[in-house]
Amino acid sequence: HPDLHILKKRKSDSTIKVDDIRGFKYQASVLPNDGEKAVFIILEAQDMNTVSQNALLKILEEPEAFVTFILTAASKSYFLDTIISRTSVYTLSGSASDNVSDEIRDEAKLFSADLVTALSDKNEFEFMSRLARLKKDRDLFEEIVRMVSSALRDALVFLNGLADTLDADRAETAKKLSASFTVQKLIELIDVYKGIEEFIKSNGNFNLIVNQFSNRLFS
Repeated sequence: HPDLHILKKRKSDSTIKVDDIRGFKYQASVLPNDGEKAVFIILEAQDMNTVSQNALLKILEEPEAFVTFILTAASKSYFLDTIISRTSVYTLSGSASDNVSDEIRDEAKLFSADLVTALSDKNEFEFMSRLARLKKDRDLFEEIVRMVSSALRDALVFLNGLADTLDADRAETAKKLSASFTVQKLIELIDVYKGIEEFIKSNGNFNLIVNQFSNRLFS
């Protein structure tokens, strides 16, 4: 998107250079092209040294109304107190899949590929038949839901012309889904998966989860 700007350390550098931050500062003074906001993301912002952070501080002190900055980092402890005082800090937990065994992950990968095929073919019977086999394995079901949800997001990326950001396997799956659904429908399906993930975490009845899952996906 023309109003999304991403900065990270170059492979040849040990830090995010102050000149790169100054370039961000210049871009942040230009009105957005398409949207109401321009978004500037600094990935692994702990790679900024003190000079770079102070250069960024000047932007954060008096940002334009049409600009939003997002900084990602392993810990807020890497930043100057003046940076922290001018930002909102959000702590993100690790992915639930970090605690999943390799065996479950491998099985989920194969299972989710079959579900994606059934979903892209809009074959509700096949989809439901495969889900029914997971009744006794909630951990596997949760991992499959996560993987299919990720595939839907990849399809959205594919439809927005960013296929080169995906590896070959993910791009192929995304292509399959993007041929079956519009952007709006993909967004709706992603919302369905969000709801299912929350339902799983609340330890809801499995049969109810599966039925709601299928009904919402194929409605």
